Amino acid sequence: MDKILIVGNGLTANLIPEYQHKAMMRKIKEEVPSLFDKADKLFAPFRKKVDSVQYSAVSWGHSGDGFCGEAGFGGSITDRPYNRELLSHIEGQLQRLGFNDTRTISALLFQTYGLIYETQNDEISNVESLLKIIALFCQRGDFTKENQVELKQVANRIYYNKGKCGKGALNKLKIQQLKGWLSAYKLIFTTNYDCVLDEVLQTDEVKHLHGGFFYNKQDKLKRSSVLLSPDEACLIWGISGEEKEEEMKVGGGFTFPIHFPFESPMTIFQTYLSQLQYADVERIDIFGYSGENDQHINRAIAKNTSIREIHYYCAPIKVSDPIEKFEVTSRFSIKMPKKLVLKSWNTIWDILDHN
Repeated sequence: MDKILIVGNGLTANLIPEYQHKAMMRKIKEEVPSLFDKADKLFAPFRKKVDSVQYSAVSWGHSGDGFCGEAGFGGSITDRPYNRELLSHIEGQLQRLGFNDTRTISALLFQTYGLIYETQNDEISNVESLLKIIALFCQRGDFTKENQVELKQVANRIYYNKGKCGKGALNKLKIQQLKGWLSAYKLIFTTNYDCVLDEVLQTDEVKHLHGGFFYNKQDKLKRSSVLLSPDEACLIWGISGEEKEEEMKVGGGFTFPIHFPFESPMTIFQTYLSQLQYADVERIDIFGYSGENDQHINRAIAKNTSIREIHYYCAPIKVSDPIEKFEVTSRFSIKMPKKLVLKSWNTIWDILDHN
């Protein structure tokens, strides 16, 4: 059975410690301390510890033509209902802070885009959450578009990791183990910006859906043959799948000179997304990729009519958990004849840690 792989930061973060959220945020606080402190203090009123952010699953199924994590006509479509006490607290704080249309902000930013989980942390835990918080307070004038641009530029430099963003950060045994595992796949897709997969396999065929250091922000039509600097590279950031999908288009970077009449060609990232949707394979493995803020990618997987099995690698204790099965089924809109197989991520780590 031919299979493809989609992999996220859960892989790189375990291979290279600098890519773990805590390490990233430590550098963010060093690079832009005032921006981080301001965002963290502004968000503090929303923090309220609860026993469970979400209740148990109450039903199975698919809501109309919408995919879980998208906004629907009747409000947000979520995997499981959120804690009403916490939602009431969030909406109350939004109102107290002078936001308009608090229900919409709560449904979209906190529930659909997942900012609600940040209410359980003592401080902002990752770059995407920081972007969401800045986007929220941009509505009130506390931050500007320039602040958002500055943060993305800083994040680009941090992800570059002083050039240690490829196989040079790994030992020879780990490289061999990775190569052995990855070689089993017909196609490999990733949301990672790093170059680990490319350099381990010594190929330019790894499909970076959200860009990286082999893609020029001034030319989204092709892959670069050389590693680019953080200032040159195209790293696609966004607070939602919709925003990321927009960034995947030509608009953010044109090829020069521009010829008129101007026609918008398909970027390499849109081509990758199309290849995911139309890949002629029966199985896809999902490793280190949650899909929680990437509805455009999940939609491409759901629309692929060739795929019959989705193998999702999760924590060992969740392999037989009906709630985990419900959430993954909903998030990736898995319907018959497609079959979901939950597997322990240790299945892969055992391969990569084998001596």
